[in-house]
Amino acid sequence: MKTIKFSILSILFISFIFLISISSAKADIPPDPNKYHLVEQCTKIANISNFSDVYLVAYTTGPMTPPDPYIIEENKCLTRGYKFNTLAIYAMQKTYLDSKGIKNIDFVNDTNVLASNIKDFKFGTYVDNSDPTNKEEYIYNVAGFMAKNVEVSYNSVYLFLSQKTTWYNDSTPTKTENFTVAISLDTIKSKITDILYPSTATPAPTQTTNTPTSSPTSTPNPIIKLVSTGTSIIYIVGAIILVVLICLFVYLKKKNKISN
Repeated sequence: MKTIKFSILSILFISFIFLISISSAKADIPPDPNKYHLVEQCTKIANISNFSDVYLVAYTTGPMTPPDPYIIEENKCLTRGYKFNTLAIYAMQKTYLDSKGIKNIDFVNDTNVLASNIKDFKFGTYVDNSDPTNKEEYIYNVAGFMAKNVEVSYNSVYLFLSQKTTWYNDSTPTKTENFTVAISLDTIKSKITDILYPSTATPAPTQTTNTPTSSPTSTPNPIIKLVSTGTSIIYIVGAIILVVLICLFVYLKKKNKISN
């Protein structure tokens, strides 16, 4: 009897692992190439060197990997790793990061760190094959540093899209669009210390915390959203199956005690 029960549980557990593996693999399958094609998207920060005492750090988080911060290099495409990861940008004094270590900073809560006003960066998307778009490049500039206000509800490093270039897979000529900062420069400071330590002549960074603020919302590509939603459903179904397996194990164990 015990051997039979053990075999049943083993089969159920293996089936559970198999289901999760297959479902995760399906979530990584791209849309039908007969209907959609991938548009390569590259996002760059162009003028980091204008702020020689500041590091910009990309902070990636996601369901499959631990947080992975890295220092952003000027005019190089941002990377986020796994396609369902998210990326946020933070600014801080070079002296602070060098003394504390990039792995030891609580980027979300440390008040010696300024979050970017931009939350949605482009890394690639699928479009209908009727759309000739083949590649896009987004170049952002750092305008400066800004105290919280009606537009951004937290102290921030203020980025703005300065240029977008689009390439096509047909005879459509390459398109380049240029943009200027959309807010008054009077509200922006050129030195990060003016925002981090407005009342001290000589800043002395300390590890403190503040209340996290909500991020501006964005409209995701519906195809990517569909895949992401499918992944969420997979995890929910997997959790339900796991609970059922645990309940079944408890039931069989109790039944075995009664029979004995």
